[in-house]
Amino acid sequence: MKTVPTPNQTEGRLSPPRVIVIHSTEAPEGPLTAENVANYFAQPSTKASAHVTVDNNSEVRSVADEDTAWAAPGANSDGLQLELAGYARQSRKDWLDDYSLKMLQRAVYVVAAWCKKYSIPPRRLTRAQLRAGEKGLTSHADVTAVYKRSDHTDPGEGFPWDWFITALREELEGKPKTTATKVEEQTLELTDMVPVGEYYASLFRGEKYPLSFVLIASMAEAKLAKHEAASARQEIANLSAQIARVETLIREKETRPQSEASGAFNGPSGP
Repeated sequence: MKTVPTPNQTEGRLSPPRVIVIHSTEAPEGPLTAENVANYFAQPSTKASAHVTVDNNSEVRSVADEDTAWAAPGANSDGLQLELAGYARQSRKDWLDDYSLKMLQRAVYVVAAWCKKYSIPPRRLTRAQLRAGEKGLTSHADVTAVYKRSDHTDPGEGFPWDWFITALREELEGKPKTTATKVEEQTLELTDMVPVGEYYASLFRGEKYPLSFVLIASMAEAKLAKHEAASARQEIANLSAQIARVETLIREKETRPQSEASGAFNGPSGP
């Protein structure tokens, strides 16, 4: 793990760590978000910090676990502060897109290590439990509501706590990943689909399709193909090799009677 020290901290602790506080960085998602936020914390004028910041490809430490970060008044002295790349305004879908899934899995590793080191159970605390001094995970929003010493509401109502706690427990128990590595099922309407020609055209234009799965229109009737985010990326990488085949199929469809063109085209991998 990279380290970017910050002067914005208090040496030592008044109490051993008992809560892990989840924050959102309120900074754009990118490959250097963790580094950029850590550099921001390193400025004396910032007057804020966290123990660790995570993005989709790295974790950066600003404060040692044994010292106190300045992040969530009321839960600083006995809290471990974790900043996640993203915004409190993000929806659940935003938190489970391809970038965020990679980031969240890295965060799971960090939190799992803390849970083991400090005997913190992998659970989200209610506000009553937080107020009572119990151990577990909490949000900056809940710290604000309980201690009323700041106005922050991150990581927001859309944060996928159920996904995160499940992934954390799987990591701690050494179980095979289930929901921790998958994009949750999503139901799409017919209007969410796009013609296959437009899909390929968007690739030629150099656009990044704003979906975590591949949508392929059929030749005669719309049919949806759903994929995990990782599979979708691989699908996109392989699509160029399918272009000639698709164009051939389109030409064949145009020359066949309509009655013979009723079969659905499922794309390279099918539904």
